[in-house]
Amino acid sequence: VTNALLFDPSGAARCPVLFLMDAPGIRPALTAMCERLAAAGHRTLLPNLYWRGGRDTSFFPAEI
Repeated sequence: VTNALLFDPSGAARCPVLFLMDAPGIRPALTAMCERLAAAGHRTLLPNLYWRGGRDTSFFPAEI
């Protein structure tokens, strides 16, 4: 079990994208990138690689 954010395109989906976060964790810059990919037609999954640490594993919890 893990938690992740799924970004769906508004129209027909093209190839899916698995977007892996870097060391600082999920943050607004990554969600913005995933939103851009979804806007271009790609269903994008952004998994929380630190899910075992709990839901809020961001270094920037106030921004999410």
